[in-house]
Amino acid sequence: MPFREITKEEARLAFCREATEEGANVTECCARYGVSRTTGYLWLARYKEEGAAGLKDRSRRPRRHARASPPETVARVVAARQAHPALGPRKLREILLAEHGSAPAASTIDAILRSEGVPGPRADR
Repeated sequence: MPFREITKEEARLAFCREATEEGANVTECCARYGVSRTTGYLWLARYKEEGAAGLKDRSRRPRRHARASPPETVARVVAARQAHPALGPRKLREILLAEHGSAPAASTIDAILRSEGVPGPRADR
């Protein structure tokens, strides 16, 4: 008879059921399942709050980009480019400084315009 493999969620569920039994020692359960006490208590908290669904793997993707420009700044830069399509990032920065009192660096303005897909000024040759 072949061995039955269990998924991570099933193992976590078994851990939580065993750890929540009357008289169970969480530290011993953690040692038996090979997880740290921090992880064990995290699983228990999720199990108590969300049930078995809380034991599924969660995304590790950051919820936000730490260095992203605020949406208001992006909107101001795009609006300035639409109002002045022939100007580059340095001159757009001067306009934003005059209108709003603050503006990102010219390199940031250029990066915002590129990421938003706003075409740059055409080079006359």
